[in-house]
Amino acid sequence: MTPIDIEYKNTKLIKRGEATFNSDFIDLANWIDKTYDVKVLNINYDTITNNKKPRLQIILEYESDSQKLSLMYGFGTSKQLEISAPFINLICERLTNYHTKNLWIVISSFERPAKDEARWEISKKEIEQLESELNLKELWKVHIGVCYGLTFFFFTNEQVLKFSTDVMKKILTKKYFEILKRHDEFGYHKENDHLIQFESKENFIAYYDNSWFNYDRR
Repeated sequence: MTPIDIEYKNTKLIKRGEATFNSDFIDLANWIDKTYDVKVLNINYDTITNNKKPRLQIILEYESDSQKLSLMYGFGTSKQLEISAPFINLICERLTNYHTKNLWIVISSFERPAKDEARWEISKKEIEQLESELNLKELWKVHIGVCYGLTFFFFTNEQVLKFSTDVMKKILTKKYFEILKRHDEFGYHKENDHLIQFESKENFIAYYDNSWFNYDRR
């Protein structure tokens, strides 16, 4: 799930208190919360267009809970059946507009795209202001990536070594966090979570062919 997905936007409205949880899935959400000690923010049902396979997307609040339950992190067949069973029972008992054959359970978190969205909202003007405040002649530019935080580009590898001190990293991390928290609507980002990166223009040219496209997809 990403910040541009409709499931994320709908869940954000629920998190804000501007929309309500689908009442069809309240019992299932309560069961998941109690059984797995997690917090469900939203449950979305749809069908995958190409093969009409029914999909149940369970959106937990926290990424740690998503990792605990997701397929990628060991949420295997037995857990699929565990969640499918109460959903199927619910359908059989009182709901008729859902299909359960070959049901695909998808686990995601709200926290992860919310943190991405906060990063994406950092403006070019804010980055330029940061560069101006730092006023380091050795600094080539500050770059914010699509999937990570800030990279401070110095001109040379030697300069990277010079500035790669714990004190400098702490100073720059704090400045980054001060910008980030302006956009962090739900307060998921913590200052100690962010590892800024140092890189050189030398490497950017040598290893990434002077291309931000290549660098951001490394």
